[in-house]
Amino acid sequence: MKIIQSTLVLLYSVILSACGGGGDSGLGNSVPTTPLNITATNQQAVTAAVLNTTSGAAIDAFTVDDFLNALNGNACAGGSANLFPTSATAGTITFFGCSYQAGKSFNGTVKYSGLVTSPADNIFNPDTVTAKLNFDLTVTRTLNAPFALLGDYNFSTNGLNTLSITTSATAPSSLKVSSNITEAISNFSFQKTALSSSSTSIDNFFTLASSYLGGVVNFDTTTAFLTNDALNRAFPSTGVAIVTSTANLNQLRITILGDESSPVSSQVKIELSQNSGLTYNPPIYYAWADLFP
Repeated sequence: MKIIQSTLVLLYSVILSACGGGGDSGLGNSVPTTPLNITATNQQAVTAAVLNTTSGAAIDAFTVDDFLNALNGNACAGGSANLFPTSATAGTITFFGCSYQAGKSFNGTVKYSGLVTSPADNIFNPDTVTAKLNFDLTVTRTLNAPFALLGDYNFSTNGLNTLSITTSATAPSSLKVSSNITEAISNFSFQKTALSSSSTSIDNFFTLASSYLGGVVNFDTTTAFLTNDALNRAFPSTGVAIVTSTANLNQLRITILGDESSPVSSQVKIELSQNSGLTYNPPIYYAWADLFP
C-alpha cells in the first residue's frame, strides 16, 4: 500500500515545504495545544493534514527492515551506523548519514527496549518483531525536506515470512515531527496489513496537533482505507474517517471514493457537520491532486 509505505512519506515533506515557514521560525516554533475549530474555510487543509498523518508517514519513515538491518549490523549503502546493545533486548543505534536504501538516510539515535522476536532471540529472519522505539532522529529523503522525529512508540510486526504482514504502532506518549512545520501525534494507534503485493489496508486513530493547522484535531477510521498495490496505486480507493475537535460540535466526514485513476470528481468526498454528525452540509469533492499538489 503506497499510501503508508512510501508515497505519503514523501508527501509529508511536500506539505512541510509548501505550507510551513522557514527553519525554526514562524510555524515551526511550537506545537499548538488549542482545539481547532473545523470550518468550511479550513476543511481542505484539515483533510490534507489528517490524510497525510493517516498514512503513518513519519512512523513509516523508520521501518522494521531498517530496524533489523541495524540490529544485524548490516552495512549501510552510504554513511554508517553503530549498535550499542545494553542487554539482549535493549540498546542504542546511532546513525551517521546511514542509508539502507536509495533515497533515504538517517542521522541521530534510535533507542530500543523490550525487544521480542518470534522465533525467540532471532533477529536474522524473524516472523514477529516487537519493541519500544525512542527517537532523536533526522530522516532525509531525496528531493524532500529533512524532518526530525522526537519521541517514542511501541511497534509490532507480525507475519514477516508470510503473504500477510501486519504492522501496528501505538503511543505510550507522543511523537513530535519537525521540519518547516511542527506536528505532534499522540494517543495514536496505526495499523496496516499488507497482503503480498496485492493490497494494503490501514485502520488508525490519533490526536494531531499541527502548527500548519494551528490547532488540535482527533481522527478515527470508521472504514479501513484500502490501496491497490497490484496496480501500483499511490492513494487508497476506499475508506471512511471522522475528524473531530473538542472546540465545538463540528466534525468532518472524509469518504474515499477512488484512487488517482478514478475520475477527478470521484476521488475524495468531505462533509462538514455542525451538530456532531446528526446532519451534514452538502458534500465537497476533491481530487488527490488538490490535497497533495
